[in-house]
Amino acid sequence: MLKFLGVSHSGYLAWLHHVPSDTEKCRKAVKAKIQDIYDDSKQNYGVPKITVELRKTGEVISERTVGTYIYAPNGNPCSVEQTMDDHHKRFRFQH
Repeated sequence: MLKFLGVSHSGYLAWLHHVPSDTEKCRKAVKAKIQDIYDDSKQNYGVPKITVELRKTGEVISERTVGTYIYAPNGNPCSVEQTMDDHHKRFRFQH
């Protein structure tokens, strides 16, 4: 099956036994907070207001980082990303 998928045996084993780093855990927690704030605002808040709300809870985070987490095309759970992706598909470069 690995050969069919084009994955090496060692790469599969590395993925299988991967332990998330502290940074990955922190990013995941912040992304969950962002999603909660976005949902609680009935999907009205943008990056600046979400940043303010995060800072009220004690997070030290910049607007740029919040924007990166929200609009990142890879792996962000925020529904903002999906909305923006759908809206801006025509502006994306095709590979």
